[in-house]
Amino acid sequence: MNTECPKCGQRYEIDNSMAGQKVECECGEQWQVKDMPILLSKQNREQEKSRLTFILLGLFLGFLGAHNVYIGRPLKGVMQLILIPACLIAINATPYPMVAILSIAILVILFLSILAEICMVTKDAKGVLLK
Repeated sequence: MNTECPKCGQRYEIDNSMAGQKVECECGEQWQVKDMPILLSKQNREQEKSRLTFILLGLFLGFLGAHNVYIGRPLKGVMQLILIPACLIAINATPYPMVAILSIAILVILFLSILAEICMVTKDAKGVLLK
């Protein structure tokens, strides 16, 4: 790994284990060596998720939570899978208007959250950008 003195510009070849530690130049200047950037391995690059796939899953199977499962949020996907059919059943099966109104409100909120996710989510659950 290479590092450079911020005062005199002298370059040094140092071991990777020095990342995050202080070093001293011949001119007397001390500085902290920056960490090496984490590069995605070939295996991790192959596991990158597609933003287009995420959007299409959200549009066509969002009510099943498929888009959330795709980006690594299975709990959120399962909650959508349970809540949306439960609300639809409650709207059709309940004799109480307030339960139906509450179920419609929950459905509207869920569908708006799906649309918001489609528009705003750019990273998967591990923080990797959707390509």
